[in-house]
Amino acid sequence: MRENPQIGIVLKNPRPISRYESVACLGASLLLFRPSEIIWKEQKIKGLLFSDGVWKKTYCSFPLAVYNRCYSSKSSLAKKLERIIGRGKVFNHITRFDKWKIYCILKNSEIHKYLPDTYRYSQENMLNLLREYKKLVLKPSRGYLGRSVYCLELAPNSELQLFFKTSIPRLTTTSEKDFVEEIKKITGTRNFILQQFINLEEKDKQVYDIRMVVQKNGIGKWEVSGGCSRQSLANYYLTNSPRRVKSFDKLIAEDNLVSEEIIEQIKNISLKTAVIIEKEFRHMGEISVDFGVDSQGKLWIIEANGKPQKILIDRLKDEELSARVYRRPLEYAFYLAGGTRNEGEY
Repeated sequence: MRENPQIGIVLKNPRPISRYESVACLGASLLLFRPSEIIWKEQKIKGLLFSDGVWKKTYCSFPLAVYNRCYSSKSSLAKKLERIIGRGKVFNHITRFDKWKIYCILKNSEIHKYLPDTYRYSQENMLNLLREYKKLVLKPSRGYLGRSVYCLELAPNSELQLFFKTSIPRLTTTSEKDFVEEIKKITGTRNFILQQFINLEEKDKQVYDIRMVVQKNGIGKWEVSGGCSRQSLANYYLTNSPRRVKSFDKLIAEDNLVSEEIIEQIKNISLKTAVIIEKEFRHMGEISVDFGVDSQGKLWIIEANGKPQKILIDRLKDEELSARVYRRPLEYAFYLAGGTRNEGEY
């Protein structure tokens, strides 16, 4: 096995990140670089190198393994890198998941019972589905950070209502034509999905969800690294701009919202989700899975993400958890690079 290998992270905006300095404990150097800094003909990269305790901008040879943190629905960059450094040496080929594709993958798996009913959006089926479900979520197939996520409702008095983020309607009308025209302004030419609305359990008019981060460790095995709970602002149906982020311990002990058994069940389902998605999306090294618990206590998978936001974990101010979530992908990259681990480390 190699000693002192160089591993890399490709991302949009390279900058010194103290959390990644733990790479020194592995006995490796770390190169942060953006795709535009790759000099393909010369097989060199102009990047930000952390070595011997110092960050410096320099030209380097290609890393022996690469952790992809670019947000993309295409695997072309990862495949191109692998043609030079070797097959299987780049993980997270696709980081921007298509929610419809993820639904279809998981629907045909053992965890299908945790999925809300989901459909491709079309003007034709939207009104029919509203008549059946009364309340739906409209979201982009390739959405991010809760942008363009709407709630649609057919009220008992036949009024059609459109909500954005809060429980205050943005539009109320009895005209199906006007309602459809408003939705067309939202969707444009993008692909959207319609999902059965889940009445999430709430506390003090704040709904919450649970995010679990699953990563491969230093011997290439999926593990749950940890997670958090996001609580919405009052009267919001989305948690994407959370009022607060809580640990599982506080969710259990302070709020009495879930049990330790539920958290263990969520961890188990998260691991299964990672394995199932990787079979379809090729080489993965980390995902996050968002869960909701409805007012009857039923568990639901809200969505899976290919580029987990580590900043959410940082908000917990749990040093051990944050360190683990940042370190695990480095350990996996080190493993792929053939680095030498300390005996008994795993």
